[in-house]
Amino acid sequence: MFVCMIQTVNFLSIGGFDPSCASGVQRDTRVAASLGMYPLCVATTITAQGTSKFGKVFPLDTDTISSQLDSIFSDFEIDIVKVGMLWSSDIMRVVADKISGMSAPIILDPVVKSTTGGLLLLPDAKDTLLRRILPHCFAVTPNLYEAKYLAGDTHDGIKGARQAAKTLHGYGTYNVIVTGVSDRGEIVDVLYDGDFRYIRGERLYEESRGGGCTYSATLACLLARGGRNDMESVMERARKTTFGVLSKPTRAGRGLPVSSEPFQQEIQSAINAVVSMPDMYRLIPQCQTNFAHAPQDAVTPDDIFGLSGRLVRAGNGVVVAGTVVQGGSKHVASAICAIRGRFPQVRSAINIRYSQETLSLLIKAGFTLVFYDRTMEPPAIKESGSSISWGVSQVVASCADPPDAVCHRGDFGKEPMIILFGRTPKEVVYKIEKLFS
Repeated sequence: MFVCMIQTVNFLSIGGFDPSCASGVQRDTRVAASLGMYPLCVATTITAQGTSKFGKVFPLDTDTISSQLDSIFSDFEIDIVKVGMLWSSDIMRVVADKISGMSAPIILDPVVKSTTGGLLLLPDAKDTLLRRILPHCFAVTPNLYEAKYLAGDTHDGIKGARQAAKTLHGYGTYNVIVTGVSDRGEIVDVLYDGDFRYIRGERLYEESRGGGCTYSATLACLLARGGRNDMESVMERARKTTFGVLSKPTRAGRGLPVSSEPFQQEIQSAINAVVSMPDMYRLIPQCQTNFAHAPQDAVTPDDIFGLSGRLVRAGNGVVVAGTVVQGGSKHVASAICAIRGRFPQVRSAINIRYSQETLSLLIKAGFTLVFYDRTMEPPAIKESGSSISWGVSQVVASCADPPDAVCHRGDFGKEPMIILFGRTPKEVVYKIEKLFS
């Protein structure tokens, strides 16, 4: 039996336990898992809260917290740490001692109060947070209220964010990101790392729970994937992901809606369905297979979710090598971007093996096929590496309706390929199932 061992990326969340799972370590681990991380968590407090109101905070004793951290650090190589609710100076000192000297980036979401009004940070612990925790952090992500509170600033808007960011940066953290600043009808995230930069986006007016945790956890996951040298890009992608889950919240309890599951869950479920098909191995090409899906607002391949590795044929089966991440696919994502230039409703695709058998299955299933000739692409296109975008754009330009599949017969040194499209991952799965029915 062939076994494919997948290298995990380990995400550690340190923070409060929320029984409603709308925030805290549960929210962090849900986000991390959906982004392909292996989630770990250490609880600092137990909170009694829901979607309607906040009850009490029950801080865990420092020995319990220390033992949790020791059990994690003795067993796992940590790739990224996200720190949330710490509550007291005693808890902060324990955490600070454990994370001191870590090579993994540490992201702090310095929560002060919950959306439902509960206090999450003791007033006398503020100075300890600033002096013992911030110096260890690669980034800190307060919202404007939290930034002003921690920095002791009273100004609102962009001015307040700028002043608070400079103050917090002075405590030793590399990047200060003040989130959720309202400015001229938009929401602005303000980055300060010695210079100011701004990420602007659409404002949402409905209040929900879990947005702050989702943003900071997503940011942490993207940084773990190698985004530390392009913080603006990471911030933009984290903002888009957070906007997506906040724009379609879940009405789980009787109070505020809760941030929905991160977008990646849909494509992950489809990949699981494809891998479980007994005959799927027959469709895997030599270059292996990727499966990708675009958010509604995706513009470039970096905005599209796909496997960081591939679906790999293993005998008469298929195994997943890699995890679903934003920007995980280059070629299939490029094909999606190209077809969306004419048919924006098409957001999902998978590449499969080009063969007479596959073509016969597609035709028998009643699917629409179109072809382009890679030997005809201009030299500049070959040199730029944008062959797929060129080919798909060329062939769909004359289509009245979106084709089910775009095919090419290869070129010198290039494997022929079929890309099967759909509006959703589920529709792509349905089309593959239909080939074998």
